[in-house]
Amino acid sequence: MIVGIRCDGNDKVASGHVTRTLTIAEALRRQGAEVRFFAADDSTLRMLRLRMDPASDYPVTVLGTDYRDLCGELPVLTRELTACGAEVLLIDSYFADAAYAAGLKKSCPSLKMAWMDDTGDAPAGIGLIVNYVAPETARIGTADGGTILKGPAYTPLREQFADARMPVRETVRTVFVSTGGSDLYGFAAALSVRVEEVLPGVACRIPQGIREMAAYMAECDLAVSAGGTTVYELCAVGVPTVFYTMADNQLALAAGIGASAENAGDIRDPQDRAAALDRIGEWLLRMAGSAEARRTASLRERQLTDGAGADRIALEILRLH
Repeated sequence: MIVGIRCDGNDKVASGHVTRTLTIAEALRRQGAEVRFFAADDSTLRMLRLRMDPASDYPVTVLGTDYRDLCGELPVLTRELTACGAEVLLIDSYFADAAYAAGLKKSCPSLKMAWMDDTGDAPAGIGLIVNYVAPETARIGTADGGTILKGPAYTPLREQFADARMPVRETVRTVFVSTGGSDLYGFAAALSVRVEEVLPGVACRIPQGIREMAAYMAECDLAVSAGGTTVYELCAVGVPTVFYTMADNQLALAAGIGASAENAGDIRDPQDRAAALDRIGEWLLRMAGSAEARRTASLRERQLTDGAGADRIALEILRLH
C-alpha cells in the first residue's frame, strides 16, 4: 500500500507537522506500507531531511507551490499522486480546508483521505480524522461516515518514547527549555534568563538537532516548553513540565492535556507574556524545592500517554484501503 503524506514546515508554521507525520510514517513502514512525502517548498524538504533517520530516506516531492494556498496546488499534487499510485493521503496543514478536500475528491475519486485535526473543524466525509488534542479520551467512533481517533491515546510519538522514563533525582541540575521549533515572540532568551534568576547554577538545555530526544529529556529534571507535541513527549518521559501557548491550535492542546502538566498561559499579548514568565518562575522554584512534588508531577504526566499512538494511527490508515 502506498501512503502519501502532505505536510509543511518552516519558520512560520514551525516543525510540528513534520515531526509528527515522520513519526506516523515510521509506524506505517513498520506495518508494511510504502510512504512518500509531498511538500510545498524546499523549507519543508530541509526540515524533513534534518529530522529524518538517514536510513529511512523517504521520497519527498517538492510541489513548488505556496504552503498557504493548498487549493492552488491541486493540479500538480493530483498529477504526482496519480504518478506514484498513492491510495491514501494523510493531510497535516492548518491551511487545508473543505474546498481542498473537495478538490482532491473530484480530481482523485479513488483516493482515501486521513486528516490531522487539532481544531475540531475537519471537513465532512474524510475517511479518517485524528484529533489527539481533544480532551476526551474516547476510543474509536464514527463521524460523517469516517473514523475519528480522539484523545491522548492517539498522540503520535516516536518509538523511542514508548519505554523512556525519567528517574526523579533529589536535586535539580538541568532544565529543558523548548520554543517548539519557532520563537515568534523571542521568548527563549527571556526563559533562559528567568531560569538563571530563580535557579542559579542550574544548567539550561535548549535542544538543537537532537535525534535521541527521549534520552535527552530523561537527563533533565524540569522542563519549560511551548505547547505542542513536545509537551506530550515530556509527559511520556515523565519530566515535570510547565508549558505556555502562543497559537490558537495550542489552546486546544492545553485543554487536552488538562491538569497533567502545568499551564502558564498564553504569551501573545505582552502583558500576558510577563504574567506567564512570572508563573513559570514561581513553578520552577516550587518544583525545585520538593523532590516529592516532582515525583507526583512525573507520575501524573506519564498517565497521559503510553507512547504507542503512532502505531494506532498507522493501523487505522491501513484499514482505509
